[in-house]
Amino acid sequence: MENDSSPFASASNESLGALSDRKPAQASWHGKLVSAASSNPDLTTLVSFEPNCKTAADHLCDLIGMLEPWGPDPETGDVSSDLDYYLREAFYRAFLTDRWRKVEDYVVWNTGLFDVEDNAIYAYWEPSVDDNAVFVHRGWFKENDRVVVFHKVDDLKPPRYSDFPGSLIWDPDKALSVDAGKLVELGVDKLPSRLQESHVVAKLELTSSVAYAARSAAANWRLPLARYYRDVNAPVDDMDCGVVQLLLPLPIESVDPYQFLVLVVEEHDGSYVGKDLLLQQDAFSEARLLSPLRFSWPFPVVEDPSED
Repeated sequence: MENDSSPFASASNESLGALSDRKPAQASWHGKLVSAASSNPDLTTLVSFEPNCKTAADHLCDLIGMLEPWGPDPETGDVSSDLDYYLREAFYRAFLTDRWRKVEDYVVWNTGLFDVEDNAIYAYWEPSVDDNAVFVHRGWFKENDRVVVFHKVDDLKPPRYSDFPGSLIWDPDKALSVDAGKLVELGVDKLPSRLQESHVVAKLELTSSVAYAARSAAANWRLPLARYYRDVNAPVDDMDCGVVQLLLPLPIESVDPYQFLVLVVEEHDGSYVGKDLLLQQDAFSEARLLSPLRFSWPFPVVEDPSED
């Protein structure tokens, strides 16, 4: 097979020779990785894309087609911040959970993404000798590409965020409690102006909306969406530096007429507790870490079961 000098050639065309001819890089990257994750930088601090980040992002977006809303900004052409967040956080989680493999001079991991034919997409990164980044990107490869098959890495699983699959799904048997006053204080800037002017009215409407949303979730388990939230102030080398939360859409308008309001819910001592209010777009990046959003979310709110 003919070698291709570009690390961003089509994954099906880049040869083993193109990889094996790369200059070996140093392996002392563990400390730099932890440092990069703790500062929560943009993706270019974690991995250097050559010749540029946009080229690599475009290639990945071509592979996944329209399965993800990650195309470049139509006005600036910049790489999607959601794509940046996904790759950075997904790789670090793969590292924490040992779902990566060192092959020759490369770090290989399953991105958790799929192409339009449902083939898993793997990333080949190389430890960088440049202090400006931890890794150098060497290409995206599909599970049936020659490189992946030859190195026998197609058994690598995607990053794991929870040891308890049940935490990703709403449990109707668990009660939901909220401190409406605290939620209004935390999320006042996300409420419409009429509710910002009266916290008393806001608390009443929020309490009613949460109760209705909880009944709807009990009748439609697909309504709440799970997200993985990593506290950047927590020790980044700790497996428990993040938490799985559930996002419950509320039937109440937000400050943005084009976005719905979301209640962030965590499980504590066998019950659910409302933690914060978010706008729909603010919740997307962390939610995508756990599952593809290939549907219209939220699903239409079902009729109130209490009225049957």
